Amino acid sequence: CTAPGATEPHDTRTPGRLGQPVSTHPSRAARCGLAPCSQFRDVQVIAPPIVFSAAVGRWRGAFDRAGRPAAGCAVSVGNFDGVHLGHAALVARLRAVAERLDVPAVALTFDPHPASLVRPGAAPVPLTTPARRAELLLGLGLDAVLVQPVDRGLIDLPPEAFYRDVLRGLLEAAALVE
Repeated sequence: CTAPGATEPHDTRTPGRLGQPVSTHPSRAARCGLAPCSQFRDVQVIAPPIVFSAAVGRWRGAFDRAGRPAAGCAVSVGNFDGVHLGHAALVARLRAVAERLDVPAVALTFDPHPASLVRPGAAPVPLTTPARRAELLLGLGLDAVLVQPVDRGLIDLPPEAFYRDVLRGLLEAAALVE
């Protein structure tokens, strides 16, 4: 897909320390996954995720020309704040599925918590920063953690569009683990 003003893919294989962003993908905003395009009808309104990746693992940080992970992934979606034993069990299931499919195990989390925009007075107080959350999740064996910035565009995105355009389209999720 070639959207007007599309740029070359941003290679995220830049070395980074555990828990440090490898890339914020500034060039992705102009490409299909985040710009007006028939393939991604509703995604144009959300910001690109910040990627944290393990030093070793299946996630290579390479994105194809449409801004998607080159090989797809197994993904779990959640806030993952204050990573605890329940999260560890979920990550173990996610890793098992990813291993079976031979794809990266990826967590998609959000910052700030979506409730901070929907119900500001009732939003939970964060227990961890996104970087610390990513560090803890990577320490449990994930290949990558994507921190999706939460803004009005994401909040207003219909659930079907999030599934179609973000999970299946942008991330090419081969499996969803809940």
